[in-house]
Order: sequence, then structure tokens, then C-alpha cells
Amino acid sequence: MRGRVWYGVVAVAVLGALTSGASPAWANSRSQALYARGLVPFHNGRWNDAYKLFDEAVQADPEDALAIYYRGLTAARRGDSKQAIPDLERAAQLRPGLGHVTRDLGVAYFDTGQYPQAQQWLEKAHATAADRFPAAFFLGLTHYRQDDFAKAQPYFQEAEKDPELRPT
Repeated sequence: MRGRVWYGVVAVAVLGALTSGASPAWANSRSQALYARGLVPFHNGRWNDAYKLFDEAVQADPEDALAIYYRGLTAARRGDSKQAIPDLERAAQLRPGLGHVTRDLGVAYFDTGQYPQAQQWLEKAHATAADRFPAAFFLGLTHYRQDDFAKAQPYFQEAEKDPELRPT
């Protein structure tokens, strides 16, 4: 008898989730699955396929910071930094310490020519060890594009210390 009651409770819970349009837990697990699937085409440079999966993940859970971040990052990789900015900003708002979000947001603003905003985000990224050198490089470019060569030079010199950036 106890088993039947348990199955009945589970059946009612599942039916309720399906008919209510998706509870937060259901949407979150769906979003996580779609986000995970989107990483495969993302890391293979198939931007349109990745964007579609990340977009579906965000639709499943509009509060999933990782799905939002990767949708924005994928938009930037597709060459649409203007479209990327709102997603990257939202991801930074939801999870301020999320990976490279400050650097990626700074680069997106740089790519759209919004240099004061780029500088603001790149300075935050520059303060972190993981993003210090790439942020220095883009801060140098940001100041260079604004014809402030004196401020650009120290950032370029700092970026040269990174073996990956030295040839650039």
C-alpha cells in the first residue's frame, strides 16, 4: 500500500509540473541540460548551433547565469557584440564572480566602440589574476583608440609579459 501512495504522489507531482507550464526546478534542470549540450558546438566553433541551444536554455530558465553568459559569448563569437552585451551584463548581474564575464563584457563594449564602458569592465577584469594580461591588452587598445597613447603604453608593456600575447 505504501508503494502505491508513493507512486501516486510522484505521478501528481509530475502531472502538476507538466500542466503548470514548468516549475522552477523543472526549468532549471532543462536549462542545465540544454546548456551542457550547447557546449559541444560552442567548443567546435559551430556558433549558430550553440546559440540555438543556449537560447533554448535561457527560455527554459531566464535566471540561469551560465546559459545567459554563453548565449552572449556565442553572439560575440558570431560577430554580434551589440547583441552580446545585454546577455553578458545580465550574467554579470546574476553572478558577479562568473569566470571571465567582466573581460568578455569589456571586449564586447570595445568591439562596439563604446570605449568608456569597455574601460570600466576591463579595469574590473584587470584586477583579477586570471584576466590581468588579456585585460591589460584590451585596456591598452581602448586608450589607444581614444588617442591617449600615454595611458595605452603601460598596458601594452604589461600585456607583453604574457607569452600568449607577446606575438600579438
